[in-house]
Amino acid sequence: MLDKNIFLEGLKYLKAYYTNWKVDLNPDVLKVWYKKFYNLNEAQYQMMIENYADNNKFPPNNPTDLIEELKNVYFKVEPSPDEAWEYVRQVINEESLMYHPDRFYKRFEDKPLIKKTVEQFESRLIGLRTADVENVSREFKNAYKTHLDSNVEGKTTSLLTGNNTKQIKGEFYGDFEKEAKRLN
Repeated sequence: MLDKNIFLEGLKYLKAYYTNWKVDLNPDVLKVWYKKFYNLNEAQYQMMIENYADNNKFPPNNPTDLIEELKNVYFKVEPSPDEAWEYVRQVINEESLMYHPDRFYKRFEDKPLIKKTVEQFESRLIGLRTADVENVSREFKNAYKTHLDSNVEGKTTSLLTGNNTKQIKGEFYGDFEKEAKRLN
């Protein structure tokens, strides 16, 4: 659970960073924004705030802008579709999927999204001919991108909703009246 004071410090940071940010951080706005980030821990929240400021010229218009930054952070962790395909090509050149599938798939143990896509394309990767590389590459990259998008969306949703889906009780918001005055 994100501590309310850490939450408010993040908004203060954004107000200081974006000196012309004209957001009205009244108690109702604070409640809505806090509810979106309630399940993040301090490090995740601070990383999101700092990454947003580092990568965006304009202040956030709503919590969704910050959530998109959190998704971008996750995209940076996984290989791009081009990097994933190049890795698969390297493994194909070094291992035989047809004759040594165990060794082949072992190379993907620490890359679950690439492995998932390789499994989907297994029949097309066995004996891949030069004439087919361009089409298989394009389709592989599209499929991997779909898995990547789904995975990032799932991770972000999981972070933001946490393991429990309890409603945030009204007493959580009790201090936002005075905090709103302090922030504006």
